[in-house]
Amino acid sequence: MGNVSENAQITCTVKGEVKTFDVNADTTISDALTWLKNECGLNASFDEHNQRLFVSSKESGAANDFQLNGTGKALTALGLTQRDGATKIAGQDATIELNGATFTSSSNTFNINGLTFTALSKTAEGEVVTVTTQDDTEGIYDMIKGFLKEYNTLINEMDKLY
Repeated sequence: MGNVSENAQITCTVKGEVKTFDVNADTTISDALTWLKNECGLNASFDEHNQRLFVSSKESGAANDFQLNGTGKALTALGLTQRDGATKIAGQDATIELNGATFTSSSNTFNINGLTFTALSKTAEGEVVTVTTQDDTEGIYDMIKGFLKEYNTLINEMDKLY
């Protein structure tokens, strides 16, 4: 990164833990990617065709948000400043409201009262989604029937061997 001053640094803060990386004229993008992946625990890749660096957390949710800061021209050399067109989307938790109660999840999956809900998209303001459940009596019947069939097979095999 030839246009970086001698004392440039990048700091990465993930879950309150701060890591520091010294950058100088001999530092390569590969060096920065390796540091972001191995030391900060982030996903990092470089799109050579578009000359863009992509950095994201490995896990979703607000608790996995991260912050990159730099001194000198370290972040500018990587194209990671707003002035260079970089965009940062803060990590956030998914939320749903079910029967007046609000639930949050670090992923888009919610396990509530024995049911699993997966949020696939954001609903518009005021939009209501209706979820209807019913007992799967046919599934329960098939499960019991299968159990009894296996049990009878096992008993018959034991009778033969006895």
